[in-house]
Amino acid sequence: ANPYRLRVRGPSFINLQVGRFHLCYCFLASRVFLFAFFPGDPMKGKPMFLSVMMAVFSGLFFALSSLGYKMGERRQCRAQAFLFVFAATGGGVAGVKAIFETTQWGEPRLWLLGSAMGIFLNLAIFFVLQANRLGPAFMSWTVLNLSLLLPVILSPILFGDRFFWLDLMIMGFFILMLWSFAKGMPNGFAAKKERGMVHILMLLAVFFANGILQLGNKYKYILFGDLNTSGFLFILYLSGALLALLVIYTQGSRPFLSAEEFKVGMGTGFLNGTGAIFYVGAMSLPASVVFPVSAGIGLVGGVFLTIFIFAERMDRFKAMGVAFAFMALALAVMREPFAKYLNPF
Repeated sequence: ANPYRLRVRGPSFINLQVGRFHLCYCFLASRVFLFAFFPGDPMKGKPMFLSVMMAVFSGLFFALSSLGYKMGERRQCRAQAFLFVFAATGGGVAGVKAIFETTQWGEPRLWLLGSAMGIFLNLAIFFVLQANRLGPAFMSWTVLNLSLLLPVILSPILFGDRFFWLDLMIMGFFILMLWSFAKGMPNGFAAKKERGMVHILMLLAVFFANGILQLGNKYKYILFGDLNTSGFLFILYLSGALLALLVIYTQGSRPFLSAEEFKVGMGTGFLNGTGAIFYVGAMSLPASVVFPVSAGIGLVGGVFLTIFIFAERMDRFKAMGVAFAFMALALAVMREPFAKYLNPF
């Protein structure tokens, strides 16, 4: 018997199987990217499985983008310089998608709404960067994902949506989350306590800024439906980039951009913009599928990636805060089915 037979056949067989896996993965990924960026499917028809994969990919890209926010803080990136590159890159990704869609570029409401939401995009990312300088990145990422609660709460008032008694429970979990995060802040010295209170204020600012941004997305759907989606994202990112550029110019900071700000901002903007494109591509699914898959993967993935990669400390109070956030998110995305199940009449 040839003593080298196993050594020859074993790796060859394994390499063959790995090669087959890579081919299948590349084929699936290419189809997902094709459907995400080109609405007209040359293969005639988008299977539900690919729509689910788009929701999964959006969550993965959003989770990876959470690392960019913390990396920007670790590498001492200036907020407005980071924002300019981030928004310009995200706008470029959305602009590529908008080329292949029918967009009403002459509609003034589209430009007005997109420009206004670009301001809140700028504010949300600015507050995230400030919160990351004051505490763990997973806390700001958790609050950022929970900001979808704001349109859930305000939609019955502003847009006449139905109000469910579960909404009060959702807000209760959100308040418990903030209380747990506050209890997990450093104690002992007055300076540390003051720093913790500023951190809580920054987290609240993240919640309201990104929540208003989510509310603008809902209002865009009320105005235009499925039309102008990528065009709206393009205007939103572009206005955010122009606002950051204006702040940089008025401050007269030098250098205009550092190498770290350019690399981290571009990487984070690409991940965020691509995640938004996949998120839009998954909208053919029911909301009860898209929200849990995308937001769940984004929240869980972002929290654990920032904890493990940046070795951030999570005590029992912060763990309780994340758990309360998961409960609030689960109730928010399943509020209507829950309400109908608990009160069918």
